[in-house]
Amino acid sequence: MVTEFEFRLHDVGPIVDFGMLFWGADQAGDALRLIGAEVPTFPRSLNVVIAATSAPPAPFVPQEHRFQPGLFLMIVGFGDPVAHAAALARMRTALPPRFEHGGPMPYVALQPHSRGPATYVTAMAEYEDHRIRAAYGDEKYERLARIKGRYDPGNVFHRNANIEPA
Repeated sequence: MVTEFEFRLHDVGPIVDFGMLFWGADQAGDALRLIGAEVPTFPRSLNVVIAATSAPPAPFVPQEHRFQPGLFLMIVGFGDPVAHAAALARMRTALPPRFEHGGPMPYVALQPHSRGPATYVTAMAEYEDHRIRAAYGDEKYERLARIKGRYDPGNVFHRNANIEPA
């Protein structure tokens, strides 16, 4: 049982190194094996996020890959830019991605999903009821509240992005 947790804060930014690689669904198995082998060797100054999702219709995504399912690996460097570049190069060389995007960027540019009304619940630093509802949308939130009312009517599991039972 954990009864106490201590951590240290570190200054970040204002500029961080960002790199995002995208492998198609047919490459996902190889990409996950590569990630499993390489990421543990990365220096602690690198942060990694893995997402299985479809490529967005963003300007940096080639037209033929938009809306295609696959695997994103995002690597953010909070220290040595050379270490960040080396990690991206190792991944890119071992398994060439369908496309990639990145470069130096302001740290605050990485935070919109944790601050705006349309957010990822798991990226929230604070769990305010109105933000949780906005993240899910009214229809989905109400459905989740009904499910919570059925399986957790006493709201035992509430130390998270809590949805009150309906």
